[in-house]
Parts: sequence; C-alpha cells; structure tokens
Amino acid sequence: MSNHSKGFTLIEVLIVITISTIILSTSVIAWNSFWETVQKRTFIAQLQTDLYYAHAFAINRQEPVTVSFHITNNRYQAETGKKEVLFYKHLPNNCFITKATINKFSISPQGTVSHFGTIDFQINSQPVRLSLRIGSGRFSFEE
Repeated sequence: MSNHSKGFTLIEVLIVITISTIILSTSVIAWNSFWETVQKRTFIAQLQTDLYYAHAFAINRQEPVTVSFHITNNRYQAETGKKEVLFYKHLPNNCFITKATINKFSISPQGTVSHFGTIDFQINSQPVRLSLRIGSGRFSFEE
C-alpha cells in the first residue's frame, strides 16, 4: 500500500477559492458599470426615436406637434395640434430632469422648431444634455 494521495491539499483549495472570489468580485463591479451604461444608452436612444417620430409626423401629416417635458412628473409627451397624443412616456426610475431652459416646443409642418434651449437629465448620476437648435429642428445629446 502506498501512502501517496492524489488529492489537493487544504492550502491549494484555499488559494483557488481566494482567486475565484477576487475574480468574481471584480466582474460584479464591472457588470454594474456596464448595466448603468446600457440604461443610459437605452434612454437616449428612446428619446431620440420619439423626437424623430414627432418630427416626421409633423412633416408627413402637415400639422404642428408640441413636445413637452414635465420636470415635476418626470415625463415627456407629444401631441398634435388636434390634441391627439402621439406618445406619453415616464422617465425610468434612475433618470431625472434636473434643469431645463425649455419645457415645451413645437415642430411646424415644415419641420422647424419653435424654441431652442437645453434640457439636462441625470441618468445613474451621470449628466446628459439634450440641446435643441432653432430652425432646422435638429437636436443633439451631450454626455
């Protein structure tokens, strides 16, 4: 009979468990950061899509569309000149309107915007600014 065992020692097992714990803890931190980035990108993409839709609707139907942002209710909406609601969206739980130089603007049937200004959002403690330019109806996001 031989006294040699072919298993792992207690120290070897503890070293492997320690290394695994370190790797898993860093991946959880990276996952949270990744998830916050995904949430921010998703919100920006949705708002961008909604604004493009309102712009296209005004030009296609040849009627003005009013887009309004409500800071106290944390939502935004668009409606036609006939008071038909195009969309009504609540902001996600992790997103807030922090400051706005413009709360409401109209998109004319020619595609121009009635007012210009900025709307500041805070998404997962990260600032995002929506800038509206007068005239052509263009807008941009600054992170």
